[in-house]
Amino acid sequence: MNPDLYRLDQRLVFFPVRHHSPACARLVGELIHQMRPTAILIEGPADFNDQIHEMALPHQLPIAIYSYVRLANGRRRGAFYPFSIYSPEWQAIQVATAVSADVQFIDLPWEHMADETAVAHRYSDGWWERSRYIITLCEKLGVADMNDAWDTLFEIDPHLTIAEYMERAHHYCYHLRATTPEIDDETQRRETFMADRIRQMMDTTDGRLLIVTGGFHSSALFDLIHQPAKNPPISQPTSDSPTTEKGIALTPYSYKRLDGLAGYEAGMPSPGFYHHIWQDRQRQTDQPTHRRLLGMVAQMLRERGQVVSAADLIAVETTAQALAQLRGHSQIWRRDLLDGIVGALIKDEIAYGLPHPFLTAVYDLFRGSERGKLAKGTTLPPLVTQLHQLLEQYELFADHKARNIRLDLTKPDGLIRSRILHQIRVLQIPGYALTKSGGIGGDKAYWDETWKLLWSPEFESASIEASIYGPTLIDAARGKLQERLDEVEDPNADLAATILLDGALMGLPDEDDAFFQRLIALINQDGNFFTVTQALDQLLYLYRFDEVLGTARTTSVGDLLRVTFRRGLWLLESLGVVSGQDEELLTGIRALLESFERCGDLLDIAPADFIDVFTRIGQDDGQTAVVRGAVNGVLWTLGRADNDTLRRQMRYFADPQQLGDFLTGLFYLAREAIQRQPELIAQVDDFLMDYSTDEFLTALPALRLAFSFFTPREKHYMAETLFEDKGENGGVTAVVPPLQVTLQQATQILAFEERLFTEMEKYGLLT
Repeated sequence: MNPDLYRLDQRLVFFPVRHHSPACARLVGELIHQMRPTAILIEGPADFNDQIHEMALPHQLPIAIYSYVRLANGRRRGAFYPFSIYSPEWQAIQVATAVSADVQFIDLPWEHMADETAVAHRYSDGWWERSRYIITLCEKLGVADMNDAWDTLFEIDPHLTIAEYMERAHHYCYHLRATTPEIDDETQRRETFMADRIRQMMDTTDGRLLIVTGGFHSSALFDLIHQPAKNPPISQPTSDSPTTEKGIALTPYSYKRLDGLAGYEAGMPSPGFYHHIWQDRQRQTDQPTHRRLLGMVAQMLRERGQVVSAADLIAVETTAQALAQLRGHSQIWRRDLLDGIVGALIKDEIAYGLPHPFLTAVYDLFRGSERGKLAKGTTLPPLVTQLHQLLEQYELFADHKARNIRLDLTKPDGLIRSRILHQIRVLQIPGYALTKSGGIGGDKAYWDETWKLLWSPEFESASIEASIYGPTLIDAARGKLQERLDEVEDPNADLAATILLDGALMGLPDEDDAFFQRLIALINQDGNFFTVTQALDQLLYLYRFDEVLGTARTTSVGDLLRVTFRRGLWLLESLGVVSGQDEELLTGIRALLESFERCGDLLDIAPADFIDVFTRIGQDDGQTAVVRGAVNGVLWTLGRADNDTLRRQMRYFADPQQLGDFLTGLFYLAREAIQRQPELIAQVDDFLMDYSTDEFLTALPALRLAFSFFTPREKHYMAETLFEDKGENGGVTAVVPPLQVTLQQATQILAFEERLFTEMEKYGLLT
């Protein structure tokens, strides 16, 4: 390694950083004050330079630069360049303003890297963990991982000088790079681009330049500048960009997203811990940071109803202090504190894999709760600007206090507001939840929706990130919907119909041939009876009833309904015997029946052909009792099965293990049959009276399910009918008490059921 790389008296000074390192942030600020460079060139997206002045606005950190593109193949990609208060890049920008130095980002714009494999976080260094050099270094230092090695070398000592840091960090990063087997093309293209930017600045100014980049790039950039003959330039992207749309803007961020422990592999982990380290060292406080953190943990535990004693805190601090001394640390550090808690307090929990409340609180504190907020005057993407205008115009802004709004979709204003909210829902922008949607009552649609609006701290960032899909709300929602459709790998008719329904709720036009052809292809390729008939149910709803959304009787939805119906009918006959999915099977058969009854003329199938399918299934002795009951229910509904036929079929399935299943299928598809024909309920009663006690108990669970399809009033009517019949023909005198339920009783019953179902769901008893 050339010693000039870490000398501070050169015209070009290369300052190597680890992203989100408090030590780097402190030292780069000190160096700028000492060096007074003419310009500071920082690793960051060069296409943000026109807006780089916005970095000096009084933002609440953390924030990020968000760069987004739409590729030529229609895919959309986004990348974040996050900044915390202790990020060296952020501090370099802030101090540069104080010394009137020019600041520029010099990294290759994201649009030239946004291929299918590119990472979404541009300050990523998680792969260092697997470096042979890092593994060896950790062994030499006697530490657990790369983060502990970095802390040992750079973070713990608050008196580390600029000169010491420069020499040590350059050696560290140089050897890391030298032991990397192969440098990927993207990294080389980025470094070539950054070197070109450095040369351009050298040509246009006579002053000294400070280069602030990830340490992995420092030696490569030094060689590209000083030894260009040995480093031939890597070809850069041409002007024919692989993207069709692009944008870049600042966005709020959070420590939760920044935390390496939560999956973000860029820079230092535990942002909350290093945030407190930064604050204390900036204030030069006398109180040790670890002691203040322990006090905060104790407060968190007490707020959570957990008991923590002074003895516990003393034990943790004593153990952590001993570990810090053993490890040669000048103060108790992150790993010392974690290991101190484990050593002093945690025993059985680790052995049994159980969480410990003290350790959980520490991890929460180390992660940090800070959320960013953009300052006024920040340039926002067009989508965000339009969204704010729409929310204000239609009084849909979410507040800190939850409010519910009811929309009547038959009125123009209600329909417009509904479409805006559905577009927000599809884009997954938080703060807006649909709690009640429109539905069908008999043959008539009733159209009202209820939405819950409650401010979310993620609203602003989610809105900015949704700009990846388009410049306006409707364009972005359409883009999101198209992405969902493009990402369907296995044919799924139900998912296709759900996407169509979302499109209708958002107010999208239905004349996009490519969109509907894709939906048809998904349905035709789907070989799953259950997903196809679930799709059929949604399509029937859209075609038959949806006057408000504008899909009723439309050709495109009608074509989808026809294709789905024929596909479902074919799959039913070829389905064979299915066990364990009775409810889904009955729902699918009912969807076929309702589609035929309501839209028979559209479906291009003769009634005789439809009936023949169910007749053939009903004659299959190998079919289950549930299916045979459902088939007979369909035939009875269509007038092709009389009472004698139903009684014969019931006698065929009179076995206690089959009767309930047969009736379940029958009642699900033709619940009117047993109510209109008293002799059928009498037939069931005869079977039950002939059962022994054991046979009755065997049949009882399935019978309870079968009769659950009837309302209490309907069951009361059937009981009256049965007793009247027995009284006239069997000499039995019986009186069924009148069914009287007060409003207060009904309310109490519903409240009890709600509590019961909540508890059952809590313990996983609902299926």
